[in-house]
Amino acid sequence: MISLIEENYKKIENNENYIEFLRIYELLKKTPIDLFLLESYVNKILSKHFILIGKLKKKPKNFGFGMSVLFLGTDGTGKTTLVRALDEKLNLKTKQLYLGTANEYWILNFIKKLNNFQSKNIFLNKLHYIFFTGICFPIELGIRTFLANINGKFKVILIDRFPGYPFLNSNLLINKIYSFILPKPDLIVFLKGDALEISRRKVELNKEKTIQNMIKFEKLAKFLSNDKYISIDTTKKSIEESIFIVKTKIFSIKKIYNILGKIDIE
Repeated sequence: MISLIEENYKKIENNENYIEFLRIYELLKKTPIDLFLLESYVNKILSKHFILIGKLKKKPKNFGFGMSVLFLGTDGTGKTTLVRALDEKLNLKTKQLYLGTANEYWILNFIKKLNNFQSKNIFLNKLHYIFFTGICFPIELGIRTFLANINGKFKVILIDRFPGYPFLNSNLLINKIYSFILPKPDLIVFLKGDALEISRRKVELNKEKTIQNMIKFEKLAKFLSNDKYISIDTTKKSIEESIFIVKTKIFSIKKIYNILGKIDIE
């Protein structure tokens, strides 16, 4: 970051962001670094750049949909709460993408009805499971992802939930189908916590089930990220602390700084 500022020092001297660049430069030379101040200065610059990028007639080829953050964790860990808070406080243009099965998010009503289908006939239930997981649900998720792609251009995509079974079972065909349809996140945030406290938040989950779910979602986080995910204990960290951890990581993604160095502001 210091080298980037030094290389562009003369270019930005007459720029409206000059003061923020100078503050960052001076701050980075100090030890220890005040992370809250650094975040504040960087946010001011990047917010202006992202707004201007969206207004450019000729958009940079290296920017657009593709910068996404996935939030994983069992029910009760605060995924939706954190996504909504980041949507308000990230200081960048964002788009939420929900990939779960809650009733209010379905786009195709007939697939929503199929999701709630239950039969006393074991054979019908097995047939339904194969048809739904292999065809219907991928179609629904594909549409949601496509719409997020179109409507979320030049935005950071915040993904709430992710189907884990296609990646954790041994069915290669199902794995290939979902791998093709679903977005590939740049950052994965695994939310965890004390199992007893989480089970109290969600009365339908007991402690044992909560532990099982956390193990499953951590395994998924490792698989999707090649073991490069970040983990937050939401029973120990406040929502403000969790936001800061995720924001700091987002601003460390290389795509952000490639844009920062390539866009000129007049």
